[in-house]
Amino acid sequence: MFKKIYTHLKNNNIDCYSIGQHEGKCVKPYVVIKDMGKAKTNNSVVYKKMIELYVYYPLGNYSKVESFVNEIEEIMTSLSFKESYEATPTIIDDDKKAYLTRLSYYDGRKRSV
Repeated sequence: MFKKIYTHLKNNNIDCYSIGQHEGKCVKPYVVIKDMGKAKTNNSVVYKKMIELYVYYPLGNYSKVESFVNEIEEIMTSLSFKESYEATPTIIDDDKKAYLTRLSYYDGRKRSV
């Protein structure tokens, strides 16, 4: 699932990284992809693959954060991924000198254990 999302984001001109890969401060928008593993559904033999996207945007450009997040959401929808819960409020990551929000998705296809 990571590879599919990574490739699709890259093909849509989005800089993306796996967790722990990006170094230094945020100088242009990017996304960090974190595989969250499986979550069981109400049916104990069916699970959903979970993923979180950490969206970073350089400080000083707050008015552009929402449109970048919307772009990421559209890309994820085109892959048939569904929101697992609403995005977190935008905060400031002092180390990266960036605005940060988290998006959470799951693969819409159910799989047996």
